[in-house]
Amino acid sequence: TKGLADYNKSIELKNNDFEAYYYRAELYLRQNSPRGAISDLNISIKLNPNFAENYFQRAIAHEKLGEVAKAEKKQKKYEE
Repeated sequence: TKGLADYNKSIELKNNDFEAYYYRAELYLRQNSPRGAISDLNISIKLNPNFAENYFQRAIAHEKLGEVAKAEKKQKKYEE
C-alpha cells in the first residue's frame, strides 16, 4: 500500500486529483489523524463533489473527533 510520502508526491505532481486527496485522507484516518483527513476530504469534495465516499469518510473523521452533530450531517449528505 502507498504511504504518506507517496500520496504527498502524487498531490505535488497533480494537485487536482481528487482521488489522491481521498486516499491520503483514508490513510490519515487509519493513523488516527482525523483533522488531516477532514482537510484532505474538503479539497477532494471541492474537486469532485459527486464522489459520495468523500462525505462518508468525512463523517467518520468528525465522529473520531467527537463531533457527533457534524458527523450526522455529513452522513446524511453521503446518503443523498
